[in-house]
Amino acid sequence: MCRIERRRDGLAVTAGGFDRISGLSRLYDPTDTDLGPFERAGGKLVIWQGWADSGSSPLSTLNYVAGVRQQLGAAAGDMLALYMVPGAYHCAGGPVPVHADFLSGLMTWVEDGTRPAAVDVAYETAPKDATVTTVRAVQPYESANAAADLTPWRGLAAYAPKPGMSCSWKGASIVCD
Repeated sequence: MCRIERRRDGLAVTAGGFDRISGLSRLYDPTDTDLGPFERAGGKLVIWQGWADSGSSPLSTLNYVAGVRQQLGAAAGDMLALYMVPGAYHCAGGPVPVHADFLSGLMTWVEDGTRPAAVDVAYETAPKDATVTTVRAVQPYESANAAADLTPWRGLAAYAPKPGMSCSWKGASIVCD
């Protein structure tokens, strides 16, 4: 267990505590694309990402999912559904909060074998005004099935995911290296 001391000037983490926490990072870092054991155990995974997310890049999520699909091939389609939500910020916050029920689709998939379809996403007026202004049906993002099928817009025509890849904006295009 990591020993964290609470002091008036903040938190202090010991070197030994840091080493123990770092050793656990493999459990929660989204870098291992080999979900084979999870898939073989019958696991189902729904990932959703906001296109406007400033906390974690939507391109990183696309890269991760493409890596999973590259590892598992066709089996990935039987265990993974990705939803890319237009206008959604990190954790559905931001200037236009969104709400959606991804859990019901996952439960139906696990219990009945019916893969999730469109999910209704509700867009609110503002963080302090929960009035729903728009409801949009968001389909699973199937274009991440294969790198060759990724959208040709905004410079992604030659997108070929690889470990350690990073993408950034260059003018009006996205450049990945």
